[in-house]
Amino acid sequence: MGKIMNYAVALGLMGIGLLVGIEGNISLIRSDIKRINTNVNRIAEQVGVLDTVTDELKSLILEGKRIKAIKR
Repeated sequence: MGKIMNYAVALGLMGIGLLVGIEGNISLIRSDIKRINTNVNRIAEQVGVLDTVTDELKSLILEGKRIKAIKR
């Protein structure tokens, strides 16, 4: 019975370690995306590209009417 408990504890600790590692990677990816978005917005301002996603387009996308939103 003692060996099974040791394996269960070891497996639990490995699972926790895996979850912590995954959470760390997700955090890094989020910060990378934030940095990339900042750079894209700066480039768009310099080039003169405006944000063309209107409230109407957002509502069409939320309603599941993506094709209609793309055609606009």
